[in-house]
Amino acid sequence: MILALEFPREDRERLDQLAEKAREGTLTGEEQLEIDAYERVGSFLSLLQSKARNSLKRAHRETE
Repeated sequence: MILALEFPREDRERLDQLAEKAREGTLTGEEQLEIDAYERVGSFLSLLQSKARNSLKRAHRETE
């Protein structure tokens, strides 16, 4: 279940918009906060997924 988690399409589209503005150097302060929040959530999700994969690998090894 955790491995299947991802941002909804609308959030990915918004992140693409923010990334484009960041490349152009036109982000507002509020948009910078928004992109920072997306990055924190994305990093946390990646960490959870990594831990889930490691747990699955350990469980698989224990059943062999």
